[in-house]
Amino acid sequence: MARIQGIGILSVVKALRIERGTATKLLPESLRHYLYDTISIDAWYPEDDGFELLRALARLVPETGADVWEAFGRQRAEADLVEIYPSPIERGDPLGGLQRLEQVWRRFHDTGRTVVERLAPRKARIELHDYQFNGDELGRLLRGYVTRALHLSGAVGVEVELLAGGSPTEPAVLQASWSGEE
Repeated sequence: MARIQGIGILSVVKALRIERGTATKLLPESLRHYLYDTISIDAWYPEDDGFELLRALARLVPETGADVWEAFGRQRAEADLVEIYPSPIERGDPLGGLQRLEQVWRRFHDTGRTVVERLAPRKARIELHDYQFNGDELGRLLRGYVTRALHLSGAVGVEVELLAGGSPTEPAVLQASWSGEE
């Protein structure tokens, strides 16, 4: 069973608790305990639970026209790369930052692996392999994450394209490019 570290679901659970009444209706009985239980940041939780909690939160977010999954990705990158742990992202080194995202992935997940391939001086292909939740939602989340990671590295003119959302047996694939660095 795939697992996610508690720090990876804590912000989602906190957001659901703000709207506990509505969240209770959105969550299956088996997941409602997250609305009341203490989340240990160092404990490992079922990845299935984490993704279902995130889906419930997506249904709670007011419709603004923006892609909620990309917003989740940007927020997650900000937390992972600025707030929680020392960042592997260095300003002026966008490609190196992308290549070090595997370290970040391993902090939070016990399955899946990232592969970053340099395609040109300011262009890279990012793949997430062996992860059971590959699909459209995760692909959009990853697009937001990679976009924010590149901005944190000082990249400007960032474009991230989702080439394939993947499946449990196929990788999620993104292509990122940037026009320069600050």
